[in-house]
Amino acid sequence: MLLVLLVEAGAAAYIAPLLVQWTESDPGFDWRVAATPIAASRLPLCLAEDRVLRRTIDRESAQEGESLITENSPTMLLSSAGGWAIERGAVISAQSAMISAIQFVDTWTNYLYRFTSAGRDTAHYSDRIIVIDETAIAEASEEGLPREKLVPCGHPAWEQIALLPPTGSRDTVFIGGPVRRDYGDSLGYTEETCWNMVRELQVQRPDLIENLYYAPHPEQRNLQGVDVDCVVTYRADMLRHEIGQVLGIFSAPLTDAYLAGRRVISIQPGAIGVDKYPLSRFGFVPRATTMDDLIAALEMTPELDGRLHRSLKNSCQRLSDFLTEFYLNG
Repeated sequence: MLLVLLVEAGAAAYIAPLLVQWTESDPGFDWRVAATPIAASRLPLCLAEDRVLRRTIDRESAQEGESLITENSPTMLLSSAGGWAIERGAVISAQSAMISAIQFVDTWTNYLYRFTSAGRDTAHYSDRIIVIDETAIAEASEEGLPREKLVPCGHPAWEQIALLPPTGSRDTVFIGGPVRRDYGDSLGYTEETCWNMVRELQVQRPDLIENLYYAPHPEQRNLQGVDVDCVVTYRADMLRHEIGQVLGIFSAPLTDAYLAGRRVISIQPGAIGVDKYPLSRFGFVPRATTMDDLIAALEMTPELDGRLHRSLKNSCQRLSDFLTEFYLNG
């Protein structure tokens, strides 16, 4: 049995197309899923309930990761890699029992941190680490991850995002994020300063931002300075209707919107150090560190670079082929 361990919403979204494929076409081996509540909320609706071992695992508990292995005796572990104690506990327990362990990194950032969970300085690596592409391999290797363990398999969820018809709408959604919780003020900005810059720009230039909405991150608790009447739950189908612009910091929905062909800008006022949002770091979308940057980005005509779309082709099948081969032959 292959045990799939999912901690964060982004990880569940990444793997969901593969679970759909395995539901519709038997991969030739048994498989089960264990997830946190937030990850379980992103599992595909077609997933049979008996495929889900647990929907309430505790991401802070290494012991719970160990028990998932000892109680279920999987043949292989496929785990997210978010830097959580439960992931590390499951991987170490699996390897100690001579069970193959694979993890996947569903974006291009914080590679080393993901393998030094619970504040540990010493990294612990699974047998293989799935990443998106060769760029991820280069960046992860530079941070110290062993190159020989890295396998590029694309991103199954992003592969499925289709381009939408163009729109001239200036209605805008801002994607929040728990920046202060995760980084304090070490980046030079917080979610509050990012939102304040966007809100100020709307007042100055209503021609550039018409209706403005705030979509909190699923784990964002404090909405300081945000008017309740502009808070919405982000949904991808917003992009089909009223929303023409998606602003944010470095959350995954920005990439979803970019791949759908909407105007995307990463808001990072007073940024310090390396750009945390991959698509602005790679030059696909603008990065606004000042008000002038933001105005210029909103005035320019956005251009869609097809390189990312091309690199994501056949992601789900590539991932399935790799896991099937590893499961069957090690």
